[in-house]
Formats: sequence, structure tokens, C-alpha cells
Amino acid sequence: MAEAILDKELVEGLNAAKKAPRNYALVVKGTNPVKLLVQKKKFQDGELAKAKTEAKGNDIITGVLVASGTDFAFQVLGEEPTIKTTKIKELIAEQAEMSVKPRWEVVTAFTSTEDGQPNLAAWKAAREAAIAQLREVAQEVAAANHEDSAAALIELKAVIANLTAEPTTPQQVTDLERYLGEDDVVLDVCEFAHDVRTPLLQALATLKPTTT
Repeated sequence: MAEAILDKELVEGLNAAKKAPRNYALVVKGTNPVKLLVQKKKFQDGELAKAKTEAKGNDIITGVLVASGTDFAFQVLGEEPTIKTTKIKELIAEQAEMSVKPRWEVVTAFTSTEDGQPNLAAWKAAREAAIAQLREVAQEVAAANHEDSAAALIELKAVIANLTAEPTTPQQVTDLERYLGEDDVVLDVCEFAHDVRTPLLQALATLKPTTT
């Protein structure tokens, strides 16, 4: 069996995606991905057609890639593609010699790939984890039907509601830091539920260099 040829442009694109969102184009043949392109600039119709022809594919999926560590979120509009992410993982391992955890992310609008826009992957992951934990506690509190349950549920819902989905401006980051670090309700929730404050503040810290 011939050795796989390392795709240097793909390696560069994937590494760049860890620092800032990048456009991607995934060439597929049936249910198998055969070629992945990742770059900052938007793809032109001509280069997409060329890539599809060279890779002998019959379809192409485009979107924005948002990466953090080994987590690679392939954003798409509409519906999630039928291509299994395990096959994308294998393709990247073969052509870029990188071990990543790709996943599809259906969005209503793509994350901006323009300079100056923060990479929200870490914050989104921390926020989703925190909300899942708080909702789980809320169900337990409601089921307990204790005399303090109503007040606890109000606090849990308040914290969830105040976790901004996409803090893209310096002021939003500052407001969230102040809220998570100083608000009494947040401190109460962290005491009787989970310490969601620490991972959320850590995620916010990653946004500060790109939002100031």
C-alpha cells in the first residue's frame, strides 16, 4: 500500500483554525469524505469545482470551522449532513496526521472569519456544560419540592438566562466577568449546585486578548 501523502496546506489550515475560525470545503463521494480544504478567504466557485474534480467527488459541503484544542466544530446551515464525523476524523488523520474530534454544528449564521472576531468555541463549550449542569440540578430541586425549592429554581433560571451566548465585544466580556465574579446569586448557585463559575471565567479569559 502506498504511503499517504501529507497535505501541508490542510495541516496549516487546521492549525490556523485553532486560533481563529476558518472557511472549509469538504469534498465527498457518496457518504465518504475524500478531500478537505481549510482557509481564511471564502472559496470561489472555480476552486471548489477544481477540488471536486481532482478528488473525484460528487458533492461538496462548505461552512466555517471553529476549533479549540481537539474539538473541531464544522458549522453548517440547514440540516446536519449524513457524512459521519468518524470518517472526517479518519480523513484528517490520514491526510494531515492530526488526531481531532470533529463534529457537525448546525447554525443559523456562520461565525465570522474576519480578523478581530473572537473564537467563541471555548466559551460556548463551557456555557453549554454549565447550562446542562444547572438544568439537571433544577430538575432535582423541583422534584424534591422543598420549602426552598421555588427560590432555588428562580436563582438557577436567572444564572442560565444571564449567560450571554456570544460575548463578542469587550463590554460583554467585562460584564460577564463582573457578573460571574461578584453576583450573589451566582455565588449561591455555585454553593448549592455546581461550581460553574470557575470554568466559565476560564473560558472568558481566552476571549480577552481578542476583544480588547
